[in-house]
Amino acid sequence: MATPGSPTATVTNPTGTIDPHGSATGAHDIEKGHRPSHINARLNEAQPGFPVCHKQRANPAPLGLFAFATTTLLFSLINAHARHVSLQNIAVGMSFALGGLAQFVAGIFEFCVGNTFGMTAFCGYGAFSFSVAISYWPSSGVLTTYAPTPADPHRLNAAIGLFLMCWFVFTFVLWLGTFRSSVVLCATFFFFWLSLLLLSAGYLANKTGVIKASGWMGIVTSLLAFYVGAHSFLTAEAAPIQLPNPSLARKRA
Repeated sequence: MATPGSPTATVTNPTGTIDPHGSATGAHDIEKGHRPSHINARLNEAQPGFPVCHKQRANPAPLGLFAFATTTLLFSLINAHARHVSLQNIAVGMSFALGGLAQFVAGIFEFCVGNTFGMTAFCGYGAFSFSVAISYWPSSGVLTTYAPTPADPHRLNAAIGLFLMCWFVFTFVLWLGTFRSSVVLCATFFFFWLSLLLLSAGYLANKTGVIKASGWMGIVTSLLAFYVGAHSFLTAEAAPIQLPNPSLARKRA
């Protein structure tokens, strides 16, 4: 039998299972505030500063969270008119590649580790990013379809507002599922549904000030998502620096 320090050593999960509900005994629900029960590693000879971790599965949460946070930050800065930028064109590529593809892939792997919440959130918001990118893609014709007319000069804003209202409902329902996760994750979804509500209301009422306010709420959302992603990533990699993220889960008897 190989010893833990030998090159052929492997690591098995002490419980042999994955808790999809993110309980304290679950090994892979890091994004909900739980640390893996066991990580074994040996030094990488080529890069001594980086351990080679032998785990059954990688944690997909950091990829999904960072993809969500980065895309949300860019869109929110534009909504807040940072540096007087108000057009969404620069965010189309990121929305396709990072917010859409990377986040959807993270959702598929959340399915593989048995995390229903992570799968639903990442696949859902990956599809959301794809749909936003397609809408702003010139060849799709979506924007030209709702071009202003003398009879209805704000119909594009009205269409965007209705679109965002649907995603506000989706996000609000997901927020209800975070009440027993972690403090920062719950706060992330709270600020996200609040930003979507303000953004939808701003477009429907044609109020630039409300849209800017939604942008600032989105910036807060993205920073919180970066924090949760960093917490998950640093924990999964057994980094010497750990970020606190108190759990909201009730202790089981």
